[in-house]
Amino acid sequence: MKKLRKLVTILVVVFVLLIGVAIALPILYKKKLVQYVKAELNESLNARIQFAEDVDFNVFAKFPKVSVGLDSLTIIGIESFAGDTLFASTEVNATIQLMELIRNQRVVIDFMEAIDPTVNLIAKGDENNWDITLPDSSSEGSVAFSSGFEKIHLAHGNFSYTDSTEDIYLQFRDITGNFSGKLTHQDFDLKSMLDCKDAWLKFDNIPYINHIPLTVDAITHINLENDVYEFRENSIWIGNLLLTADGGMRFTKDEAIDFDLKYASKNANLDELLSLIPAYYKEELSGMESTGTASVSGSVKGLLNEVRYPGYDLNILLNNGTIKHHSFLNDFKNVNFHLDVSNADGRDNSLIINLKRLALVHGSEPVEANLFLKSIYSDPFAKGNVRGKIDLADVSKLMDIEGVTRLTGQVLCDLGFEGHYSSIENEEYDQFKSSGSIEATSIDYVSNDLPPVHLDKGEIDFTSTHVSVPIVSAVVGKSDFLMNGNFDNFFGYLFKHEDLTGKLTVSSGLFDTNEFMGEEESTTSDSNAVISIAIPGNLNLDVVYDFENLVYGDYQFEHLIGESRISDNTLNINQLTTRFLGGLVSFKGLFRASKNEAPFTDISMTVQDLPIEKVFSTPVLQKLAPVAEYAKGVFSSTFHFKSNLSNDLTPQLSDITIEGVMNIFNCDIKGLKSFNELAQKLSYDAYAEPVTVRDLLLSFSVKDGKINVEPFDLPIGETSLNLGGYSTLERALHFDGLLTIPKQLYLRNASSLNTYIPSQQLNQIDSIDFKNLELAVNIGGHFKDPKVNLAYKTMTSSIKDRVKSRAKQELDKQKELLQKKAEAEMDRAKELAKQAQDEAERKAREALDDQKKKIEEQIQKEKDAAHKEVENTLKKKRDELLKRSLPGIGG
Repeated sequence: MKKLRKLVTILVVVFVLLIGVAIALPILYKKKLVQYVKAELNESLNARIQFAEDVDFNVFAKFPKVSVGLDSLTIIGIESFAGDTLFASTEVNATIQLMELIRNQRVVIDFMEAIDPTVNLIAKGDENNWDITLPDSSSEGSVAFSSGFEKIHLAHGNFSYTDSTEDIYLQFRDITGNFSGKLTHQDFDLKSMLDCKDAWLKFDNIPYINHIPLTVDAITHINLENDVYEFRENSIWIGNLLLTADGGMRFTKDEAIDFDLKYASKNANLDELLSLIPAYYKEELSGMESTGTASVSGSVKGLLNEVRYPGYDLNILLNNGTIKHHSFLNDFKNVNFHLDVSNADGRDNSLIINLKRLALVHGSEPVEANLFLKSIYSDPFAKGNVRGKIDLADVSKLMDIEGVTRLTGQVLCDLGFEGHYSSIENEEYDQFKSSGSIEATSIDYVSNDLPPVHLDKGEIDFTSTHVSVPIVSAVVGKSDFLMNGNFDNFFGYLFKHEDLTGKLTVSSGLFDTNEFMGEEESTTSDSNAVISIAIPGNLNLDVVYDFENLVYGDYQFEHLIGESRISDNTLNINQLTTRFLGGLVSFKGLFRASKNEAPFTDISMTVQDLPIEKVFSTPVLQKLAPVAEYAKGVFSSTFHFKSNLSNDLTPQLSDITIEGVMNIFNCDIKGLKSFNELAQKLSYDAYAEPVTVRDLLLSFSVKDGKINVEPFDLPIGETSLNLGGYSTLERALHFDGLLTIPKQLYLRNASSLNTYIPSQQLNQIDSIDFKNLELAVNIGGHFKDPKVNLAYKTMTSSIKDRVKSRAKQELDKQKELLQKKAEAEMDRAKELAKQAQDEAERKAREALDDQKKKIEEQIQKEKDAAHKEVENTLKKKRDELLKRSLPGIGG
């Protein structure tokens, strides 16, 4: 108030100088005098003053008083506040007593008026933009300037105060009203009648008054000598809420403010409390009807200075309220609310928030809550309880939830908690007492980010250290889920990112993963960039799952069952089996994904009776087995696979490592260019026609970008092709082998085959008794453009054949041993897969049986509760009938 008075004095000095000049000099010299006055004012003040040169000066209109009018007055700061407008007004008018100026060289202003005035007060640290007077700027013998006006009128004014250091923002817009009183005295009553269309106060980024109209009709007793301000008769409307104030404040010698102020509402009701709701929400609440008695009271007591704040308290009470709105499914009745906020000495840690009671009846369901908070800024202590049933449809009507287009259903909760936050920080969770349950039924949730969610039933029971989920039954889009589980260390996980441990059982008739996978957004051109998804490192969960159908992309998995463990950013698959493309897939291994490294997988897998053409239809697998593009048939395989993964979770082919065995039962290969090339060179159509492969056992590996195939024998027509080697990821071919051609076939195709036999051996061929012709085979080039070379190997006579047969028998023996070993490995893998499937099914069945048992117990519990409620109702009716028929009973 003292600073405001100083500002007003400065403004009066400006007006008085102009008035004095206008009285003392002829009108003809007014323009030059105004320019002179501007220069003098700008020299004597730490600011820049501008106004229109056409100053209106009228001695006769209100003689013996003088009227002075001033247009377009602005005061703009310099130096630290350069460009900041302190004051601006389109028009300023004043009336002064002429005789006082002539006789006593003293200005007495009876009236002052400002049209569209704007005052912007700005504080920056220790500097204020309203400190614009320069030291020793007064001169002796001049006219005595006085701020002793008796009335001030404001029309559509604006006032703002900004202190960025203390984070205080105050703004009043469109102020119209009057100040009046004997302001020339040291002790007087100031009468204020003001109307403000829009008031806004924000402190510490919290809006305490949020665009609400204010009206003031008050008498304040002011003692300037002692800097004391006392509230007397006063009425203050904040919105539609009427408040009165008692007490006052005074400025101490050390420039502190000593408050002793009390305020209270007068004849308030719920409507008037709701008027405090910011205008932003009022359109949504238009048409709301409310009743109920209410009261607001409080006090402010103590010193306010740079290091201290006064104590305060706020009490809001509402009794027997009712809230109705056309959009509500049910009215809110019997609304009772009691909030007490107190701070005895203004210190942060003395703040106490006590919501003593919040109670209401929604439809026929009562809801009650209370909350007590203290030591908020040191070691918060909280104690509270919430009990009741909430209809989410009404919640969605009360607040706009971004992205949510539908929210309905009921939530029944009974929650209690008590303790210090330090108990959680110190992992003393048993010291933070909490218990309760939440039950949700018939929840429908529709948003822009997820498929529609329907939660048929969900329950959560919890204590300080344990959370139990007896049942969650839900449908998300086309996918259905039935879950239950138990979790430990919930508060450590929630507040300190510690490990959450537990067990979870999930079953589903259909789980369509495509509904949960949004369009991929490419953030980098590098396909090996680290993926954005990650498995949390603070989960330790055992998960058992059973999906009748799981859809991923274009693939459908049937009867997917298994068990896994999530820990250390890793999904450890203990065992998983599924029916896929008519065959069986079983695997175990791990998938690891953290925020700071590329995803990685290491899996051992067994597949049985899968169609080649469907399995190898993806680009990645086509690179690993390009021949599959020309094959049609069924295979089984067991292999070990590990690789870093790209950002779309596909293997990084240059890094991939695979070792395994593949058994091709019955397969036709057609159109393979390397076989077509052999057909031409041999003039033998068996290689050009579909090549049938039966019971072929392949041992293969992938490493360093090479797909290696151990030598194998492939009967084609009457020939036998033994082949081994490798191809690259770029489809370059490097295969060598031996082609065995029986004598009868040679004789039929001699004209073609003789091309590969040297002339020396060819001249002797008729004299040699042989069974087979052997040609060395080399296949190189590219998969799409192979280069096939044939070379004469040997021709066996009967004598040589006998000599060689022993070596061949030994070789065949080794091959047989290797084949038996591979077959044994395949049989063992199949047996392990069968055992794993049986074990996974057993565990899944046990988990699901336990899940169903808990669900049945819950249903029976609900039936018993309903039956008991019916019994109580019937008993009550029976007692009423007895009272009516037999007076005196029960009373």
